[in-house]
Amino acid sequence: MNCIFCNLDVGKLANTILEETKNFTVIPTVGSLTDGYILIEAKKHFYNMFELSNEVKEEYFNLIEKYRCMFKQIYKKY
Repeated sequence: MNCIFCNLDVGKLANTILEETKNFTVIPTVGSLTDGYILIEAKKHFYNMFELSNEVKEEYFNLIEKYRCMFKQIYKKY
């Protein structure tokens, strides 16, 4: 499988890793339509969210909530 996220050139500013957890990497996006848009990328390939274990789902939703709160403080909205 040729995955652009697995082969990310972290030397580029646009690919700066904002956070890395056991199962996910968080990076900013370039050219997004809104400020503060990020990608939460799974380190393992999944076909859909139903494949995530409860532990991984919890980690994912914790990351979402963390960045929602952060963006609410910065941008005054989600």
